[in-house]
Amino acid sequence: LAITSNFTDTSNITWTYPVDVDGSGNQATAVLVLSGTPARLLAATPTKILHSDNGGSSFDQATLPAGSDTISSFVELEDGRVLAANKNGVAGGVLVSSDRGESWSSLSEGAFNAPCNTLLVVGTSLFAGVGAEMDSDSAKRGIYKYDGSNWTQLAGGIEGQLVNELVVAGNRIFAATLESVGVAQARG
Repeated sequence: LAITSNFTDTSNITWTYPVDVDGSGNQATAVLVLSGTPARLLAATPTKILHSDNGGSSFDQATLPAGSDTISSFVELEDGRVLAANKNGVAGGVLVSSDRGESWSSLSEGAFNAPCNTLLVVGTSLFAGVGAEMDSDSAKRGIYKYDGSNWTQLAGGIEGQLVNELVVAGNRIFAATLESVGVAQARG
């Protein structure tokens, strides 16, 4: 993790780097600043999620469910919940926190057990891009959609693909896969 407070002065910018968020020298794999007061910084390392309410001067470790490993991204929902894309070898899923990142539970347990590489929120729907290079099981690759109560693996040619990134532009979702970029109409 690197932190600067003078980023608008491009001729004299200074960084504090590396910021050792977990005390063991691990690099951050994901970071997010939550809305609200106080502003809370979430940072993930290969095996932990940590939170800071003082601009990154110190961090406290969150409680994670067993089997949680590398967090690749965070998403804050309008209702204040926070989601984390979790990948652990050929396993993983989506974690959820309703207390600003202090404790986490699985949102995808029982629906899929695949490494989650990316998360995207469109309207009231959540999309999870999943897959690992060392696992070609089509149930562990592709895009899963969560409608607030159920997960569904999307079809239409994306199933079985390792999905690394999801983005939305207008009414289209773009999925970066190991082999190409796929496009679908977005319907939240």
